Formats: sequence, structure tokens, C-alpha cells
Amino acid sequence: MKSADAYEKAYRDGQQCYKQRVLEGKNPYLPVLDTITEDNKIRKNKPWKLKEISLDRVVGTKTGSRTEAFAANFMPLLKSGTEFAAKWENVYSAQIEEGLRDPIKVYELFGRYFVEEGNKRVSVLKFCKAASVMAEVREIVLETKDTKAAEIYQAFLNFQNLTGTDVILMSNPKNYNRLEKVLNVDTEHPFTEAETEDFEGQFKAFETAFNKMGGRKLRLSSGDAFLLYLDYYGFQKNNILTPSKIEKELKKIWPDLEIYPHKRETTVLTDTDTSEKKKILSLRTSPLKVAFIENTNAKSSSWTKEHIVAIEKIRKELGHEIDVTIYDEVNSEEEQIQALEEAIKKGNELIFTDSPEMLRISNQFAAAYPKVKILNCSLNTNTGKLRTFYSRDFEIQLLLGLIAGALTQSHHIGYIASYPIYGTAANINAFAIGVAMVNPNAEIFLDWSTTQEATVPDFPLDIDIIYIEGEKFDLDSKNAKASGLFDVRSGKFINLAKIETHWDVFYRKIIKAVLNNSYSVDEYNTGNDSINYWWGLSNGLLDVNFSEKMPAQLERLIRLVKDSMASSMFSPFKGDLVAQDGTINHMDQITLLDLAQMDWLNQNIVGSIPKDYQMLPEAEQLVNVHGLHTVKEEEQ
Repeated sequence: MKSADAYEKAYRDGQQCYKQRVLEGKNPYLPVLDTITEDNKIRKNKPWKLKEISLDRVVGTKTGSRTEAFAANFMPLLKSGTEFAAKWENVYSAQIEEGLRDPIKVYELFGRYFVEEGNKRVSVLKFCKAASVMAEVREIVLETKDTKAAEIYQAFLNFQNLTGTDVILMSNPKNYNRLEKVLNVDTEHPFTEAETEDFEGQFKAFETAFNKMGGRKLRLSSGDAFLLYLDYYGFQKNNILTPSKIEKELKKIWPDLEIYPHKRETTVLTDTDTSEKKKILSLRTSPLKVAFIENTNAKSSSWTKEHIVAIEKIRKELGHEIDVTIYDEVNSEEEQIQALEEAIKKGNELIFTDSPEMLRISNQFAAAYPKVKILNCSLNTNTGKLRTFYSRDFEIQLLLGLIAGALTQSHHIGYIASYPIYGTAANINAFAIGVAMVNPNAEIFLDWSTTQEATVPDFPLDIDIIYIEGEKFDLDSKNAKASGLFDVRSGKFINLAKIETHWDVFYRKIIKAVLNNSYSVDEYNTGNDSINYWWGLSNGLLDVNFSEKMPAQLERLIRLVKDSMASSMFSPFKGDLVAQDGTINHMDQITLLDLAQMDWLNQNIVGSIPKDYQMLPEAEQLVNVHGLHTVKEEEQ
């Protein structure tokens, strides 16, 4: 293309950009760094350094002298025949004939570059669709203010200090925190120079593929997209990412990228439409290989013991129809990856990962191995490509609340919860509703077993009934705590009732669905491959175990209410409920998804849902993935 023709085309591109931005009410010209820094104090000017920079990140000019010569896309706005046009054409000719070799000079702010010398070179290179340019770079650091933009900027600086890279731009400050956890970097374990180079290389390969597939048209930055990509596929150091591999993997999650910052809602099912009786033609000649992956063992964890008992029951019942492998003591992410890889290598078609802590790795493998059926035991409502399952504990909590409200004499009831994760607030509120149904004057004092300090400093000494939730997912035998509802009026802990979970009910249904070739029915009926099975009394998954100390007539009443819930004649969440802050919540139209994401507490509860920083270190991993704070992040 002749230089004059090239300029004319670039001019038209500039005019089009100018007009479009005017229609959108946006500044049609290049942003000016000096204007930005007028209202912000510069904290630091870093030394000049020569490096290759992405042209996508070159967004403006240092001074206002050339502002009106370029549209916001760096294309020229001055007509052909001008001195400016002639110089632009000369630069274009030099680029075509021998390439532009001299570095431009830019200032960097928040990972974006503003040109001091070389505006026309940038314009030509962008017109020629070049990816990068050599530049002398001086980074400036501004004093931050109390704004969302300042929060993002501060998070960017913190991430830069830990990783040594400035290539990741995010739309939400918490995305930087999430990425730090994915990369396993912190103040004690920052990236080395080699690790920084490796990370930037992987990101550059991803960004190239992302942009090639049309990523610039989406509402998220390439940094946001990279985080979502890593959520599915994980990060491995010294991993060689080929364009074809990245594009193949991106295609699988593209719908998630298109709706960012929202996530696809999981379909919550209280049963499965797959039939144990309906036998679809099966050519199976060998047993179905099923793997169960546990993060502890049956001796040290009541949670794992429940699952192992259920597995053995199913193994005995189905006999030669299934070939079961159990992996236990699978704690770290490395061990989770190793167990899943081994299970898949051995030909397991169906894999259950029986801890919420395994959700992220399970999701990655579900995306990478779509032919393998992977289910994770959790209630996270944004589950990506795999199915999840969990118990609808709030039904039993209402029954326990009825017992507590009927028996308390002091009207002060204790409730020790474990993790502030999905479904927990619904459990606590259901307990509080049960109390209020029989004792409207009683108060529930809520504290947590996984926080660094007590969240209710003035726990009443006259509490006479207390519920303790066992630390299901990390219960070391030497620190084992009894769980259930206790009468402490005599000064001793006398068990009254506790939750019983029969996981074999769920395992049986799913395994038989696979054996009968009807596993895909739920996905077909819902039009969604992100499904959460939230089962309870109606399925037989849950029950309440009464002790011999339970008053007989009260037990009779509780069984009546239990049977009513099991037959869907009664629900804990009906009518209007008043939250602690006085907000009236209308329950009649509430969905299961709403209940799972509930993040407020009923008015008869004294206490609060703890923040991330209040949690014990060993609880952080679970809360980071399943914590109720993520509900608010979705809404932002």
C-alpha cells in the first residue's frame, strides 16, 4: 500500500473512532498524562529503563500539544496534504521499507503508557497492527485516593511488588488478590526474576490467543480473562502454552468470558430426573469405574467417615456393576491434581471429589476432560463445567431450633457455626426461625469456631441450650469437637439431637444414572451443564437423630414438622422475615439459589458473619472459594 493511501485509510479510521466516541459521550481524543497527574500527587518517579512494551497498552500522550491530531485509537485526524500527514507518510514508508528501530519514549502509569516522543511511530505501528515496540520507560507512582479506581491502582501496585510484572490489568481490585492466590505469591514468597519472565511469557501467549479470538470486543480486560482461564485450567510454572492449545481451551469457556463480570447461574435441583428403573440401551461389558477422592480419612474426620460409610454401602449393594477406588489424605492442590490425573489415567468414568476445598481443581479437570463425569461435594453456586452436590441442612436446622426454643429457660441460646460459606446463613436463619416459632422472646448468640477471636465478646453465661456445628472439612482427631444440639442446663453437655447425612442415597442415584445411560437427562432438561444437587429430607439424604434424653412429646412434635417438610407441605422460609438491620425480606418468592447465597441474619440473632481477615489461616482456603463475601463480589 502506498504511503498516501495508507494515510487516507488511517485518517478514515480516526474519523470513525472520533464520531463514535462523540456519540457515546466520551472524549474523542487521546488521554493526556499531564492532565491526569494535575489532580494527583506523584509519589515516585522510577528510573528510566529500556524494554519491549505492548502497543495495546499505549493509550495516550504525555502532553496536550498533540492531542487533537489523533483520535482515541491513535489514528490521525488531520487531513491529507498537511505537514503532519507528510511526516506520518514518511514514518509509514520507513516502517514498510526497513522497520522502525529507534525506541519511543513513554511514561507508565498503572500498566498503561503515555507517549512523550514517538506519537506518529505509535500511530503507524498500530495501523500496521504491530504487537509491540521498544521503548524507554519511566514509571510514575501516584498517591492513591479513596475511590474504586484508586483501589484497583493500589492492588495493581501490590501485585507488581510481589510478581515484578506490570502486564496484568484488572477491572476489580479483588481480582489481583485472587490471582496472587492462584500464583501462590505473597510477601514471603515473591516471584524471582526467572518466575516473572515465565509468567509474562505465559500471559503474552494467552493474550495473543485471546485477542485473536475477539477478546478486545468483550467487557473484560485480558488480565481478567487470564484469571478466569487460570480458574479453569490452573497455573503451572514453566508451562509451554501453544496458541492452538490456548484457543482450544478458551473456546470451552468463552460463554463465561462473554457475560463477565457476571457468572453463569447454576441450576439448583432438589432431585434428579434420571431414573433408576429406566434402562437406556447400554453396551457396557465391564464394571463402571468410580473414584472417590477424600481430603482426610475416616479415622480423623467425621465428614470423611460419613462418605466412606456411604461408599462401602454402595459398593456392597451394586457388587460387580462397579469398580470403586478410594483416594484419601488428598490435602494439597498438588495431591489433588495427582489423584485426579491418576484416577482418569486408570479409566474412571465417574469421579466424586468429596470436599468443598477441591472445587477449583475439580472444575479445572472437568473443563479439561469433558468426557469424564466429575462431581464435587459443595454448594458453590458458580460451578463452571462440573456438577456439585450438597445437603439441605437448613431443614434439620429448623427442627433443632424448635427443640432449642422449647427447652430454653433463660431464653439465651448459643450457636457455634464453623465456616461462613454458601448455605451457612440459611442454616443459621432456619434455626432462628425454629426458635422464634415456639419462643418469640429467645435470642440466639452466634459465634464461630474458625475465627481467630470470638466475634461475640459478651457471650451470656446463662446460655442453657447450645448448637455446635462440627468442623466438617478439617476435623483432626486430637482437636475433635462434638457436634449437635446440647442441653447444658445441668452444667454438662447432654446431646439432644444431631443431623444425620446418608450420602449413599445420592451416590446410588448418580451411579445408576451412569449405568443406565441417563446421566445427561438433567443437563438436557435444564439446558445447563452447571448443576448443583441440593438434597434433603424429601430424598432421604437427611434425617435427625434424637438422643434418649429428648422429651418424648417434643420429639413427637418435631417428627410431625419433619414429615411435613419431607412432603413439601411446610417450608422454613415463608412470609416476611426481618433482618438484624430492620430490612424486611419477602420469602414467598425466594428461590433455592437465593437461599444458597443468603448473606444476612435474622433479627433474633446476636452476632455477625465474619470477614476474611478474621478467619484462622487453616480456614482461608475454603472461605476464599466458598465464602459468603463472594456473593457481594458478584453483585459489584
